[in-house]
Amino acid sequence: MAINVETESSFSGRASRHSNRIRALRKLRGMTQQELGRRIGCSHAQVSDLERCIVALTHDWMTKIAEALNCAAADLLPDEDNPDRLTVEERDLLQLYRSADIEQREKLARLADIIIPFKPEP
Repeated sequence: MAINVETESSFSGRASRHSNRIRALRKLRGMTQQELGRRIGCSHAQVSDLERCIVALTHDWMTKIAEALNCAAADLLPDEDNPDRLTVEERDLLQLYRSADIEQREKLARLADIIIPFKPEP
């Protein structure tokens, strides 16, 4: 599969104004740029360019990087572009909820109502 290597100029300057979370997620997993590059089939210099938004983060890149970093592709986006991103703890809770049967889900909902009461917006 060919990877589209769009540069900052093809983004009309957009890449220079935006960031991504590749570096943070790579470091969180204790991975070097060389290791990530090996896993996604590119050089460490290209990984550096992706992290610094010199190379556009295309869908193909996001898919490969997310798989290598064991995260969702949307997790690579900065918070301002992905305000609904879930933390690891939130994902764990969601997974527990999804694995619960209907009775357990109802109990969880009641417990949540007790611990965190609903507060309507003014």
